[in-house]
Amino acid sequence: MKGYVLHGISNIQYENVEEPKLDDDSVLVEVMAAGVCGSDIPRIFETGTYHFPTIPGHEFSGIVRKTGDSKNNNWLGKRVGIFPLIPCKTCIHCKNQDYEMCQNYSYLGSRTDGGFAEYVRVPVWNLLSLPDEISYEEAAMLEPFSVAIHSMKQIEERNCRTIAIYGAGPIGMMVALVARAKGIEHIYIIVNKQEQAELAHSLGFNNICNIKEMDPVQWILQYTEQVGVDTVVEGVGSDKVLGSCLSMVKGKGSVLLLANPKGDYALDKGTYWKILRKQLALYGTWNSSYGCADDNWHQAIQYLVNKQINIKPLITHKLAFNDLIRGLTIMRDKTEFYSKIMIVKRGIANE
Repeated sequence: MKGYVLHGISNIQYENVEEPKLDDDSVLVEVMAAGVCGSDIPRIFETGTYHFPTIPGHEFSGIVRKTGDSKNNNWLGKRVGIFPLIPCKTCIHCKNQDYEMCQNYSYLGSRTDGGFAEYVRVPVWNLLSLPDEISYEEAAMLEPFSVAIHSMKQIEERNCRTIAIYGAGPIGMMVALVARAKGIEHIYIIVNKQEQAELAHSLGFNNICNIKEMDPVQWILQYTEQVGVDTVVEGVGSDKVLGSCLSMVKGKGSVLLLANPKGDYALDKGTYWKILRKQLALYGTWNSSYGCADDNWHQAIQYLVNKQINIKPLITHKLAFNDLIRGLTIMRDKTEFYSKIMIVKRGIANE
């Protein structure tokens, strides 16, 4: 079979690899669509994975083609989404069914081979059966979509009627879509590209600030009569942006830390005082819930099946499987606007 093998930092090759060997609790999934996550870019070009060689890719969907044991033959031919985190099932968090917080997890696409290949070995526990209404491309976006749903779960118990989302990548835009579906009255989106503003506007959002045209803190304060918003989502991963978020949230409001950090964080004393004097709550969010009652992945399925949220417009590029390097290069070098770049098997591009 063919796969994109990362042999070292910046050394990714499309080559023949052995078909994965299955154990009793795993299946072989033929990958039909795979999304490129923003985290894949530093993983491939800057930091590397946990070992080499590795096949990256953790946002993917497909069809079960083989099983390691006949007890799982009911999965044969099934269309599936895949939860990429493989929990240990024994640590305290796993025992509480907080699998996303597992202390000894493995992960498809970084700690073990992932979805940038024709076939992937996937534990049966990580399979999610897909309703017919959901395309492979939508299913390949279930991972970031579930992350967005999980993010909103962290703050939904607070009285949030106004929210600002600083950062309009795919997950930031999905957070906006989830916030609207949950009935949040006023949603403000802060972007750094005109194309992001246009995409947000096409999705029905009107309160959009381009930081290249105006100061986002002053913009929020002007819109809210100098009060600020109930919640700000930090979706960039920068201490400077966090400082702005602390300035635009109102007293006794909350800041949700969503983005992976781009580097170390340093807060000056004046910024730190804002946390104290405004009595702010800072929330962290990580990954998504799966394998428990009313988990984020099944919530994501319901949003799509019920047509409450449409995530398809976030796909800006659909490339053939053998054209992944082009997609990675676009994201690394920012040579053109992108939101979600997807590689697809031939024949499903119009799903």
